Formats: sequence, structure tokens, C-alpha cells
Amino acid sequence: MCETHEVFESNGFDKCYRIWWIANPEQHWNSIRLLTDSKGNAVASFAHSLLGINGISFVPLLVQFLTPKKSTPFCLRMENPVIIFGATGLGKVALDIFQSNDIIVYGFLDDDSKLHGIDIDSVAVLGSTDDDGFLKILGNKCEAFVASDDNSYRRSLVKMLLDRRKAMPVNAIHKQAYIASSAAIGHGNLFCAGAIIQAYAKVGSHCLFHAGSIVDYEAVVKDFVQVGTRSSIGSGVTLEEGVFIGSGATLVPGITVGKNARIGAGSVVVESVKAGATVFGNPAKAI
Repeated sequence: MCETHEVFESNGFDKCYRIWWIANPEQHWNSIRLLTDSKGNAVASFAHSLLGINGISFVPLLVQFLTPKKSTPFCLRMENPVIIFGATGLGKVALDIFQSNDIIVYGFLDDDSKLHGIDIDSVAVLGSTDDDGFLKILGNKCEAFVASDDNSYRRSLVKMLLDRRKAMPVNAIHKQAYIASSAAIGHGNLFCAGAIIQAYAKVGSHCLFHAGSIVDYEAVVKDFVQVGTRSSIGSGVTLEEGVFIGSGATLVPGITVGKNARIGAGSVVVESVKAGATVFGNPAKAI
């Protein structure tokens, strides 16, 4: 018989949703997040990973969405304020996104001491990203979002938040972005104004989707991917972990871009790209 544990969480997309952690007879732990609307009606189920509940390390499992009775667009509804990690360009974008959803931003944390004490649109840069005085309020009192387009730095901040506070960064979704109700997304992603995630696409965690970028139906975008402004990712495309897509690039349907590959701005990619490669041009070639 499967063993089931129920826990509750206040962050994420809606005010009311439940998580069931299920252990099957083979002792392989899975996790399912059930998203509900304000009346408690089920909207969709997600994969979700969380570490350290009762000393158990959970294994993330991708779960297909439940079909809602009517289309429900993604939006941000959080009761807690947010601390943004990073106070430069992308941090300002994240601030605009949260403010577009009427979410309070508690402040910024940034490792550049020259920024400490300044205000950005009346929101203060409070201190460094490892300041325990602010890290200790993450979780029950405050959420976190990592705003850096440097992949290695973003990874290090995400790891620090998980290791020290068991805090998974929330998504930043502009109210003018569109995510299909049948799409699946992870955590800590940024969706700028005009970003579009089409039906049955799958997006991992800690990705950046800049203004006007499009991920077409049934595409797969893995963790720590960056898609530039007005880039178009064709249907059925797979972007492996750490891929960078420059502004205005076009990827034709069905191809795969290997781990940590880079696509130059304005490129037209008509064939799969090897891991670690950099391609540019129309048609895109390795450089």
C-alpha cells in the first residue's frame, strides 16, 4: 500500500493549493503539487521538488496537468512579499514583474557594496546576498527570486538558498505574459512581458524568457536556459540545460540544442546543435 503525506505551502501561483508526497511500494518517493483556485477547485498538477521534509530527500517527477473545466491563465498570487537577489538590470525587470501583479517587494540583496543603501523605484538594496539577517525571514515570512543572467552565479545563489534556507525561488510572471493552462513549468523562472509558452510545452526551473520570446507547443526547455528577446522556439524543440538563445533567433521545429550550447542573436537554426557548441548565422553554423 502506498504511503501518503500531505503538507501545505503558501507560496507559488495561488492562495490555496495542496501537495501530496507519495511513496510507492518500491520506496521511490514522488511529489505532486495540486494547484487550486480561490474556491478550492483543482486547476492543474505540477512536478515539485522539496528537500528535507522529515529527513527525506524527495525525487522530482514530471506530472501531466489535469484538464481544468475552463482555461485558467497563469498568474502570480502570493501573500508573502519577495526579496529579489540581484539589483542590476534583471533585478529591475523582476521588480516591474512583481509590481505588475501587485506583489510587494521587500527589498533587494546584491553583492556589490556600492549599491547598498540606494533605492530602486522606492525599494531599497538592503545588503549582500548572504546576509543572514535577511535570509532568516525567507520561507514563512518572505519569498525569494534570483535575478541574474549569469548562469553560474544564478546556480550558486539557488544552491545557497536551498542549502541554507530550504527556500525554492518563486516564479516571476509578468501579467502580460501568457502560459497555456496545459503547459508545465518549474520554479524560479522569469517570464517578461509578451513571453508566450504554448500548449503542452514543458519548462524546467530557473530559466529566463525575455520580452516577446515564444516557446511553441510541445517544446521542452530544461533548467537554467535563457531565451532572448523576440526569439522563437519551434514546436517539439528540446533545449538542454544551460542553453543560451540570443535575441531574435529562430529555431525550426523538432531540433535539439545540446547542454550549454549558445545560439547567436538573429540566427536561424535549422538543425540540431551539439552540446557546448556556439552557432551563428542564417543558416546557423558553428563558430
